[in-house]
Amino acid sequence: MDSPFNFLFPQLIYWYLLCLCFWRISVGAIAGIRFAVPLSILFTLYIGTCPKADRFMSISRAVCFFTFFLIGYKFSFQWIEKIKKLYLALALAGSIVLTIALYYKRIIPVKMYEYIQSYSSTKVTNVAGIEMRIVMMVLAFIITFSLIGLMPSKEYFFTILGRNSLCIYLVHIFVIKAVAQTKVLSFSNTWANVAAAVMLSLAICFCLSLQVLNTAYNRLVSKISTALIIQKDLHISPT
Repeated sequence: MDSPFNFLFPQLIYWYLLCLCFWRISVGAIAGIRFAVPLSILFTLYIGTCPKADRFMSISRAVCFFTFFLIGYKFSFQWIEKIKKLYLALALAGSIVLTIALYYKRIIPVKMYEYIQSYSSTKVTNVAGIEMRIVMMVLAFIITFSLIGLMPSKEYFFTILGRNSLCIYLVHIFVIKAVAQTKVLSFSNTWANVAAAVMLSLAICFCLSLQVLNTAYNRLVSKISTALIIQKDLHISPT
């Protein structure tokens, strides 16, 4: 059960890959339902009241993050371009500061932000959990919309990070686990640990975004996809 490769109780990066499969399979059908987004939000609030909908197959996260996936799939965000950049920057800064304050003041437990378990497992009542989740979702929407509006239309040196984000996501955890085992970046000072974590994160992102690595990754994925297609054709071809 503790294995990161156990897809019944996925850990590390694997919960997202499992959820992504659910989302890609279901979003087309669900998006056509009337009031799909409000219903999805209500279900996101409700799923927290179900103790059994916790870590098993990442059901809690699959439901909660699906609302954001659905909104991105269903709607166009051209209206954001009409909002002044200053307002978006202020909204982004204010939302981030409020999120940090809610965490450090222990108003909202850190596990709530992960959408990984029920309200009762987080040691809060259902009513309090729903209220917290509403606040979290509002802040998340504001931050997301602000970032969309502030994203530049032209390419910069960091554009490659977004272009090659899948390779970064799939490989970064192995680098982090290896560094963590060496304990070379473990300091007694909290701010030194924060600075080291930021520098390590930036280094990992830029190293794993190198085109040579992503070219090799794309070739590997292409060969696997081709092999699977050939195997499928062999099974369905008439004998």
